[in-house]
Amino acid sequence: MTYNNIRWLVFAGLTFFGLIFAVIGAVFLYNQNQFMKDARLVEATVIDVEVSYSDGTEMYRPTVRYLDETGTPHEAETWWSSNLYDFDIGETVEVYYNHDHSDNIQFDSFFALWGFGLIFLIVGLVPILIGLGIFIAMGIAEKRRIPNHG
Repeated sequence: MTYNNIRWLVFAGLTFFGLIFAVIGAVFLYNQNQFMKDARLVEATVIDVEVSYSDGTEMYRPTVRYLDETGTPHEAETWWSSNLYDFDIGETVEVYYNHDHSDNIQFDSFFALWGFGLIFLIVGLVPILIGLGIFIAMGIAEKRRIPNHG
């Protein structure tokens, strides 16, 4: 295998790996953006907290009750558990809800809204940038290694 083939293989491997994560992150961020276009921010009351354990860490999945813009009461829970959702029953929190799907809520915090997608996007971009850096560095090294006969 030639030096140039290794260069392309490293670049392609890291880029492929990175693209998988970057695309997943971009899809999550796109879906979140679509949710936020129609989302309404309301105060909600925590009425239940389901506790589970993941790798020895307590994870919480709260259920909240809120009133929509027409005054109709709804109950909903988040679609994922988090160790950040350690709320007391009766506590007032702010949530976004989708008026077309009242059971679709998200807590009003940057990480709850955007964190998941951003983590995947960043985890994807890092190997892409590393692969690009290796590709460029190996190309420069290859040009220095081969004498210029011109």
